[in-house]
Amino acid sequence: MRYEGFYDRKDLPIQAGDRVKIAKGTLVKNYRTGTKLACRSYTVKVHHILSGVTISGVAEANPTIVWAGTGGYWSEADINDVEKI
Repeated sequence: MRYEGFYDRKDLPIQAGDRVKIAKGTLVKNYRTGTKLACRSYTVKVHHILSGVTISGVAEANPTIVWAGTGGYWSEADINDVEKI
């Protein structure tokens, strides 16, 4: 199932504390370095989930997972682009 727009956190397959695989080539947003493709695959522990947004005719954002990245800066990726392990 693909998750697009707003979803209640309890309805998402990944929750805070879960471990997920970020595959090589996944688009990762980092609050220090900006948005980049992951250069390698790695595993992270999810700190929290952003539920996504749906505003008719204005904006739509998919749910994202958030973890503490290098240097403690928050990093995030689309929930559809990661694999729960």
